[in-house]
Amino acid sequence: MRDSSFSMVVVVAVLTGCATPPPVKESVISMDQGYADNMRMMQQYRELVVQVNARYEYWFKYVNSRAKLNSALIWATTDPAAQKTSDADQIMLVDEERKLLGANVIKIVNDIRLPGLPERRGSSDMVFKANRNGDITKIIQTLPHLVNVINDDVEKEYRQIAMNDLSGFDDYATNVAALARINSTIKQYLSIDVTIKPDDLNEITQAIRQLR
Repeated sequence: MRDSSFSMVVVVAVLTGCATPPPVKESVISMDQGYADNMRMMQQYRELVVQVNARYEYWFKYVNSRAKLNSALIWATTDPAAQKTSDADQIMLVDEERKLLGANVIKIVNDIRLPGLPERRGSSDMVFKANRNGDITKIIQTLPHLVNVINDDVEKEYRQIAMNDLSGFDDYATNVAALARINSTIKQYLSIDVTIKPDDLNEITQAIRQLR
């Protein structure tokens, strides 16, 4: 990093024990403010990303949960495939609904489908089965369980695409903090124009090694 390279140049200058030109001192002081500004700006941006991620998570779960629940209840009480005029379109619709609902929800739908609704096959196997034991009462009683299963499935789907990795911001903060410590130590010695003590030089070296 550019700031890191500059700090190391100043370290070499300080080790010589010579008087430090005022512009160098002013530059090091200015770098302190720059590090603070960078940390503040990055923290603000990090908080913004967290807020955006939270909003995206809310809408992803809301939209997908509603879509699954609506589709499940439609297939439990009606036969949407009947609206398609060709067998190919019916199969395509069933495949799309299988992908949307998932195996867990389809199992529940098949357990509560109303009598008289026909079986509907997808491209590879039977998806929606006929059911002789279903009625409205059973659908209502099963509704809380159906909602819980849908929410669990949506939660799993979200985890697969979640964009919550903030490690880049944390690495940046670590880097800036290390550079700020280096700069602070250097500034102390530049203010009195003496050679750096071995212990302090070691501290600077350790801070540099923390840079990512």
